[in-house]
Amino acid sequence: MQLPANFLAYHPAAFKTGDCDFNDVHVYGVVDEPDVAPDRCEYSQQVYSSGWARVLSGCPRDGLDTFDGGIRDDDIADSRGVPFQPTLFRGRHQAFRNQGISMEAVVLAAGKGTRMCTDLPKVLHTVFGKPVLGYVLDALRETGIRKIWVVTGYQAESVKRFLKSYGVQTVNQFEQKGTGHALRVAKTALKNARGPILVWPGDMPLVEGATLRRLIESHEKSKSHASVLSSIVDCPAGYGRIVREDGKFVAIREELDATDEERLIREVNTGIYLFDKKALFDALGKIGCKNKKGEYYLTDTIGVLREEGYKLEAFPFATR
Repeated sequence: MQLPANFLAYHPAAFKTGDCDFNDVHVYGVVDEPDVAPDRCEYSQQVYSSGWARVLSGCPRDGLDTFDGGIRDDDIADSRGVPFQPTLFRGRHQAFRNQGISMEAVVLAAGKGTRMCTDLPKVLHTVFGKPVLGYVLDALRETGIRKIWVVTGYQAESVKRFLKSYGVQTVNQFEQKGTGHALRVAKTALKNARGPILVWPGDMPLVEGATLRRLIESHEKSKSHASVLSSIVDCPAGYGRIVREDGKFVAIREELDATDEERLIREVNTGIYLFDKKALFDALGKIGCKNKKGEYYLTDTIGVLREEGYKLEAFPFATR
């Protein structure tokens, strides 16, 4: 569903007015003018005259900063059919444009982070006072992902305590056997997922929502079964390499398993993927752990999908 460029929908977590299905675009707002009658705060499920969206009931009033939404006054009415004026809409979180994409996200947050040389889970290390996992979840919310799952493992209870304020759901990976294994663990949780599955490492805090939206749009446009967000860097050491043949993306090679020639490749994997759900779980059932770490790599699904004729894309949208 395409929306006009000037249409703004408010972040669903800002007001907690109800469960939100992003097949529709919902607008959340508060009426905080002192002379407005209380019943003006109870929005009925009005349908926009343009058919764009619904407005859910409920309207918290306290502790909000103001943000003028600029909604046209003829687009929305209260339960009595009286149009709301644009100046009566207030919100506090960043506005975003919702492209109407229904999908679920899996954030991988089970690892210990041995290179950190600390007992603190790597996703709880702070950057400017906020755990890196918080930046990931904020970017996902900005994008408008319908449901977010976080795979926990090492010190799962500590991670879950941090997650309480985010309203996400968790899946526990009791044994950390790699990224591919983490997605296998999440299979049951994702059984009702519609649309593509987004996979994002919980220790990747610097990818912005705008970059993610660009990836989602390109994935849909290309009709790919698996898309990878990649980056071209001057020093690729330590990263999985994006392997191409005649320009076509064919594999991801982890550093430890790469040949000397492959290690010269400057296009690297960020660890952020979009998968067709059926293709993903079919491929996960066919990967093994015959590698130097003895783990089930999510990256190995790319080779499986290629062999079975699925369409693959790597988009070098991430910049450093």
